[in-house]
Amino acid sequence: MKDPGNRQYIQYISLGVEIAAGLSIPILAGYWIDRRWDTMPWFTFLGILIGIATMLLIMIRVARDVSGNKGE
Repeated sequence: MKDPGNRQYIQYISLGVEIAAGLSIPILAGYWIDRRWDTMPWFTFLGILIGIATMLLIMIRVARDVSGNKGE
């Protein structure tokens, strides 16, 4: 029999990974493009904005899940 508490830990870990990836991947991609095309800091700044927008979407989804509304 599986422990129901483990499911919550897995959900928290996946949320943490999603938050970390949603913020860091656009920033790192923008930094890489800036280094490659010598356009500092424009794509890094764009990556920051995309990362922030991603974080807002994640926060809205989590808030809906917690409130029980789930987009309805």
